Amino acid sequence: MPDESFHGFAPSETVRTCFGPRSSARDGFVVRADALVGQCVVNGACPPTAASLARVLIARARSRLAVTGAAADFEDRLWAAFREEIGTGVTRASPLLVALLDAEGLTLDDLAWMIMPPPGWPFAASPLSRPTPGSRRDSRVRFRAARGTVFAGVTISVRCGGRVHAQIVADSIEVRGRIGTVFVSTGSGMARLRVSGGVPKAVAHAAIGRPAAEVVDMPLLAGRDWSVVAVERSMSRNRSTFVVEVGSRPYSMPWAGPR
Repeated sequence: MPDESFHGFAPSETVRTCFGPRSSARDGFVVRADALVGQCVVNGACPPTAASLARVLIARARSRLAVTGAAADFEDRLWAAFREEIGTGVTRASPLLVALLDAEGLTLDDLAWMIMPPPGWPFAASPLSRPTPGSRRDSRVRFRAARGTVFAGVTISVRCGGRVHAQIVADSIEVRGRIGTVFVSTGSGMARLRVSGGVPKAVAHAAIGRPAAEVVDMPLLAGRDWSVVAVERSMSRNRSTFVVEVGSRPYSMPWAGPR
């Protein structure tokens, strides 16, 4: 008769394994219905006890609470650092942005609380603009950011159609985007208003010095004394850009102290 013992136990024996008392059956063992979890004598292999499992779950729960609290604290510190930075740096805003916000029923203070840091802040490229040569008549009319710069700001949908991004450029809150059919970009006290269609050279010359509201179809310009200082024509791209002097207005973030 073949030896049906397993690890030295006879078939008729009841043994205690990690899964509790078992009875042998043919080549294996069958777990008894009243098996008790955690009992073990074979090779020291035991599943965790209920108490051990409870300790593991409690430890994980504590870790989650600790990490959640640390993450919330870290986020609060990031926001505080970001707002300290822009509160210290910002001293002015584009009047065209102010006019746009007024038309949308918002104020600069409303906007300030919505401004988000750019991706990679504060280790991304420096958020500074630098003047570059532009119009042959007036080098003030062109401005651009350092390559790779992404500005802190917030995107706003415009009621008259379009979307703009209010953004912090150096020490000023500027605006860039489409208002109606006009693409707008402000900076350094100027506004670039790009429209479709290349205007004739005579019309471009005649526009210099005139109020922007008289030459660009944009309701936001109505009643304002912003004058056209240059016109850039691109017949190949079938568009024209009116450069308008809008100036800057002093502004401090609502959380910034007196200067």
